[in-house]
Amino acid sequence: VPTPSTTVPTPSTTVPTPSTTPDYNGAQREGIYGGLLMTIMSLFLCFSV
Repeated sequence: VPTPSTTVPTPSTTVPTPSTTPDYNGAQREGIYGGLLMTIMSLFLCFSV
């Protein structure tokens, strides 16, 4: 059970990155969605196990 708590803080590092690149809206969205997908997948894997 305590394992998922370690995977939660990771997304916080991927969130601030898009703010530094406001010029690329497409890349920004892709990065955000990619980070969310990665975090969601990791959470699903942790909970499934």
